Amino acid sequence: MEQLELERYARLLVCTALDLQIGQPLYIEASIACEDFVCLVAQVAFAAGASDVTVRWISERFEQGRATCPNCDFRTAKADGARVESLIEQGAAYLRLESPDPSQWDAVSSPRIQERLRAEGPMRGAFRRNTDLQNVIACAATPQWAKMVFPDLDEKRALDKLWQAILNCTMAEQAEAWSVQLKQTERRKKYMDRRQYKALWLKSATADLVLGLPADQVWEGGGRTTPEGTFFMPNMPSYEVFTSPLACSAEGWVKATLPVNYQGRLIKGIYLVFREGRVVDYSAETEEALLGEILTYDENADRLGEIALVEQSTPVAQQGIIFYTTVCDENASCHLALGAGFAPCGTEDAHRRGINQSKIHVDFMFGSDDLCIWGQNEQKEWEEIFREGRWIHEL
Repeated sequence: MEQLELERYARLLVCTALDLQIGQPLYIEASIACEDFVCLVAQVAFAAGASDVTVRWISERFEQGRATCPNCDFRTAKADGARVESLIEQGAAYLRLESPDPSQWDAVSSPRIQERLRAEGPMRGAFRRNTDLQNVIACAATPQWAKMVFPDLDEKRALDKLWQAILNCTMAEQAEAWSVQLKQTERRKKYMDRRQYKALWLKSATADLVLGLPADQVWEGGGRTTPEGTFFMPNMPSYEVFTSPLACSAEGWVKATLPVNYQGRLIKGIYLVFREGRVVDYSAETEEALLGEILTYDENADRLGEIALVEQSTPVAQQGIIFYTTVCDENASCHLALGAGFAPCGTEDAHRRGINQSKIHVDFMFGSDDLCIWGQNEQKEWEEIFREGRWIHEL
């Protein structure tokens, strides 16, 4: 991969997705296998005026070793949490670079995966919960991840091909592309906000599901603005328009059309049946026991917290690749999420709106080329929104 192309991607993350401010610190979480790219991001950040760049290096191999050791109780997460809180107090922006390597987690039991999540979840999610600072999740290619995505290629060719796929997904080589995309996302959000549908009906060969929607629903997507007026994009790439359904409303069934990478374990062939908002039956082709543990993580983990509309024609979908990470895969397909929903004003607002509250949020993709979606209007008539995996309106 040419250095100039990676520099464009680094600038996209620092200057567009994060919009890093002069004098602002930057905190990065990344795999040790992508050290070169992290150094490039730091170089771009300093050129943009960053006061400092701090990195938390992650090794999947090392973390797997911790998780398989019965003596490890993950208490060091408290120290890491204190460090994160200190960076938040300093007003740091946050960039997490995903580089999955699920093969490292084959030897780790499901209960240990859940135990690690309970211990480290609050620390890992601190920046994402903070609405005052920019926080972005993106991807960086590594040899391990590349060989998983392209097992038939040698390491160098696989790595180059994965980097190119990431650049294509994020439109890193098209200077004005995100300005156009964000305007389109804004039009779609406003359309859905105006319609204020009472319910959505999702219908395809892999779904027949009805979801109720809050009376004062808010559709989101594209980006957010900090209280100081800085616009940032929490996910790079981002082609979704999403909201939270009523927690008690889901009726029907759905099958996942892509694998879900949950804490390093791949769950394939997810099938869920919903009654009055809760999962009443489930199965999976792989990791079914882990799926069961997700559904019982807390009292509301088996309810839905998100419905996201994504066309089958996005730059991610056009790659024709399973990336094995939600960061990319959720931008190739309409998706749902088990667990926590979104409420603009916190927990009390969520309860008022009937939006689900949980300690987890697990996305799974159900979109397909035959997916149709209808919205129920105030007259209880069904209006078509999606046909064959695409918006029917030129929005």
